[in-house]
Amino acid sequence: MTEKPIPTSDGHDKPFHRYAMVTLKALGLILGLAVLVHVSWNMFAPDLLGLTPMRMKQALGLVIFAGAFASVVRIATARRYPGKAC
Repeated sequence: MTEKPIPTSDGHDKPFHRYAMVTLKALGLILGLAVLVHVSWNMFAPDLLGLTPMRMKQALGLVIFAGAFASVVRIATARRYPGKAC
């Protein structure tokens, strides 16, 4: 009988590793956008428009809301035709 070769673990054969990396990248993108919104709002809006400074929690909520709203609009306006990929 022939022996099957033992596969080496290079990190690509574990599905959890892939999902963890995608999750970390998504969270990093969301937090990065929230920091950008927070800093840019607090740098310009209070002085120019006389508004109160934004808290980090509000910036995070705004980024999540904008992402959810953009996703809903994209799904709602997608035209589905047979034979064409979306």
